[in-house]
Amino acid sequence: MKKSINRVLGILLAAVMLIAVMPVGVFAAPGVKVNAITLSKTSMTLTVGKMVLLIATVKPDDAANKAVAWSSSDKAVAAPVLSTGLIVALSIGSAVITCAARDGSGVQATCKITVVPDTPQSFTVVRASSTSVLVSWKAVLGVTGYEVQRYSPLLKTFVPVKITTSTSFLNSGLLPGKTYTYRVRAFKIVGTAVYASAFTAEKTA
Repeated sequence: MKKSINRVLGILLAAVMLIAVMPVGVFAAPGVKVNAITLSKTSMTLTVGKMVLLIATVKPDDAANKAVAWSSSDKAVAAPVLSTGLIVALSIGSAVITCAARDGSGVQATCKITVVPDTPQSFTVVRASSTSVLVSWKAVLGVTGYEVQRYSPLLKTFVPVKITTSTSFLNSGLLPGKTYTYRVRAFKIVGTAVYASAFTAEKTA
C-alpha cells in the first residue's frame, strides 16, 4: 500500500515539474474561443496572374482552436490557393477574401482584392511633324480601351486628351518647337465599375 502511494506521489510530482518547465501556451485552456483575427493587408491591388500571401494573426494566443478557413466572394476574380492565405488574381474586377475562425466563434477578417489591367508596354512618343505627336503602345489583352493624358503647364497636372480602343494616337494641332509630355493607361469596364492600370512612365517629344 505504501509503495502504491509513493508511486502515485512520484507520478504527480513528475507531472507538476513537467508543467512548470513547459512553455506558456502549450496547454490551451479548453473552450477558449477566438476573439479576433487580423490580416496582414485589408486591401490590395493586383494584376492578373499575380499572387499575394495574406498572414492571419489569431487571438487570443491560448485559443483552443486557431484554425481558419479562407474563402472568396468571387473566385473568378481572386481566390485562395488550396484553402490557404495565398491569393491569386485571376481576372479583372474585385473580390473580398474572408478569413474565418473554424471554432464556431463567428470571428472573421476580410481583405478587398482589386484586380486591374497590366500597364501598357513599349510606350513611345515621337514627333510626327512640326505640329503633331504620335503616341503608341502595345495592346493589353482583355481591356475596354486606353486613356491618353498630356501634361498641362497651365494646370500643372496631366489631363485626358484621348479615350481610344486603338493602340496609337496622333495628337495634331500642336505648336511648333514646343515639347509635350504624355502618359497612357489601360482600363476595363465591368458592370458600372472602371478598373484602370497604372500609368506608363511619362515621355516627352
